[in-house]
Amino acid sequence: ASAHHDEIIFLIQNNIQMVDLELFAKALQFVFKNSARVVGVYYDDNRIVVRVSITDVNSLQNLMGIVVADDFIPYLMKTMKSIAKDETNQDISLAVNLTHFAKIFIDSMLTLENLTSHQQQALAKCKELNRIHFQAPAGGGKTFPA
Repeated sequence: ASAHHDEIIFLIQNNIQMVDLELFAKALQFVFKNSARVVGVYYDDNRIVVRVSITDVNSLQNLMGIVVADDFIPYLMKTMKSIAKDETNQDISLAVNLTHFAKIFIDSMLTLENLTSHQQQALAKCKELNRIHFQAPAGGGKTFPA
């Protein structure tokens, strides 16, 4: 299976011209760590669209944890300032379009084919059995294999 590409949309409340897209992409890559690779950033009306490459379910789940965290935008802005080594971008107000992100998260979960090593081991064990009992907390994904 190949990498999956999706978009994260950032809404800009003010000063769209002040966002240096190259700097923004570098800061995002730093914040995302190994969860996703930033493959493109561009303006679209009053928003910034970020294209990311996601390779497996685990990476997608890690990305979700980063993007929906309360400190994501402040940490991103702090990272941008650190990379730029100045006070540019101080008047920018960003927000993630979480509705759009939730939709791409669900769509991506259903299309990703690469399993983590833990998932591969569990699947191999399941294939040897006649019956399987799934046990996990709410939201753990029990319905998907059914």
